[in-house]
Amino acid sequence: MAEEKKESKQKTAKKRAEELMKTVRDGKLVASVFGEALERQYLVHGKSMQYWRDHFKIAVPEDPDIAQCKMLAAKLMNLLHEASFYYSASELQLDALLSGQETEYINEFNKLTAEYKEKGKSLPSQKTLETIANNGIIDLKGAIYNAKMTKNFWKRVIANLTETRKLLEIVSDGNRTQSYLDRFTGTNLPENVKTDKTYGK
Repeated sequence: MAEEKKESKQKTAKKRAEELMKTVRDGKLVASVFGEALERQYLVHGKSMQYWRDHFKIAVPEDPDIAQCKMLAAKLMNLLHEASFYYSASELQLDALLSGQETEYINEFNKLTAEYKEKGKSLPSQKTLETIANNGIIDLKGAIYNAKMTKNFWKRVIANLTETRKLLEIVSDGNRTQSYLDRFTGTNLPENVKTDKTYGK
């Protein structure tokens, strides 16, 4: 009897696991299709995600020398300035939309109450009026949501560029230290070049 119960539980668990796996697979497919569409079709400041990904891509060599570090640092600085400008622009747009939202909501709410009064109908509940008024400015709410997405996008771009700059600074510091040490040890210098090595005499 105990063995039958155990077997029944195992079958139930297996069936449940298969259902969950199907849900996960379906969700993954939806996420994949949505991600591909988002990359090509969703525009930020008139450009696709694919464009911005390539535009802000930093190709760092495996072992960059001092000259390469300087070039990458200059490129990073320019990209950070650009991303910061777009972040500021998206922040401004969001602030403007948010400032207009309350006015639009109040106008929509007042218009609704006036319509009910003109028709001689009793006003619905406050909550119902609020819901209808919010539905009346749904396009504005969509614009605000998109503005928030854009702002967060640039925030992440800046964070990524800043992290890359920190890593580049570590590599640059290593290069400077190595260059300093090479002066005193003669490492990587031709035999006919004198060094500052004077210790041990």
